[in-house]
Amino acid sequence: MPAAVRDLPPETCAWIETVIAELEEAGVEVRLVDDEYADCSGYKVGGWYDENTPEFVVATARPTQVWLSVFVHEFCHFRQSQAETAAWTAKLRAGVCPQEAFDAWLAACVEMQPSQLADAVSLVIAMERECETLALELVARTPEIPVDRERYTRSANVYLSWYGVVMRTRRWYDRAPYTAPELLDLVPGDRLLTVEEAMAPSEAFVDAICTACYLPAGLRVVG
Repeated sequence: MPAAVRDLPPETCAWIETVIAELEEAGVEVRLVDDEYADCSGYKVGGWYDENTPEFVVATARPTQVWLSVFVHEFCHFRQSQAETAAWTAKLRAGVCPQEAFDAWLAACVEMQPSQLADAVSLVIAMERECETLALELVARTPEIPVDRERYTRSANVYLSWYGVVMRTRRWYDRAPYTAPELLDLVPGDRLLTVEEAMAPSEAFVDAICTACYLPAGLRVVG
């Protein structure tokens, strides 16, 4: 276990061990990375769950509130996949996976009309929003998880709104948006944003997230 995990309270470590056991029992490979970011096909991310591999990865060399929130989030993605929720299994026309379509567009492998991009992103955000709802419910009923629910909600809202920004920048972040304190004050802490709100962030939020999360070289905001 990375040092960040070993340094947690015993009850939190025990909870993490039960989660890892559940994942491994389902045949999922678990990797806790002792670094600020994990590399996901060339993108820097806090973690991911891939049901196709299957693999569960979380980078732990960041503040506990950050990496443990990512751990909870990715575990809830696992729970979505196990339950085969409607949001998790939603498809675009012809059975296309919205996440795969979005990833291909982001990597400039395919082009999409604005309406096609909006369809894909709305389904991705709906899936992520369901995950955040599950995560907040899990935190609320699990005292062993030392995650502040208001901060988690704000971080989740920043993350959801980032999809609305990336529709315009077509660029992955250089700095994870949900780690930027200056962004947390721009979103509610008492509720999750709707899909529609996340897809249409204010100009002030777009400017703030571009300043906080992107290196200036090559940044271009459209629309």
